[in-house]
Amino acid sequence: MNPDTRLEFPIDTVPKNGTMYSINDDLHWVRMPLPMSLNHINLWLIGSKDQATLVDTGMFLDDVKTAWTDLISKEKIDIKKLIVTHMHPDHIGLAGWFVKKFNVPLCMSRTDICSVDFLLQIPANMCHMKQLIFILKLAYLKNK
Repeated sequence: MNPDTRLEFPIDTVPKNGTMYSINDDLHWVRMPLPMSLNHINLWLIGSKDQATLVDTGMFLDDVKTAWTDLISKEKIDIKKLIVTHMHPDHIGLAGWFVKKFNVPLCMSRTDICSVDFLLQIPANMCHMKQLIFILKLAYLKNK
């Protein structure tokens, strides 16, 4: 079954991966690809496009970075703040990239920051979560 047909949406056309649907002037639905059976993540831009707060980022993948770069350019989005809701790789994945590339502050719960710090301290050969640690190392910045 196609993931887009399992749900009913209040709009006729669901946004394609790498695109945005403006619900109103201050709320924008962004969809980015995932490389698994759940093939997308829903992300949100809150506020006007010239003063936007991004909620979650998508995975740390080249095609997602390209999609964001294209979308930001096309829609003339100026991201002023980044909120990461939790440390799953599809939510935190590009946090470091956004902070570095767009010079935005990162807001994240203390428990998730502590969890990321803890996971980064575990030697990879002692942890069954090697892939998660790898993704988090790519995504996480030490400047809090």
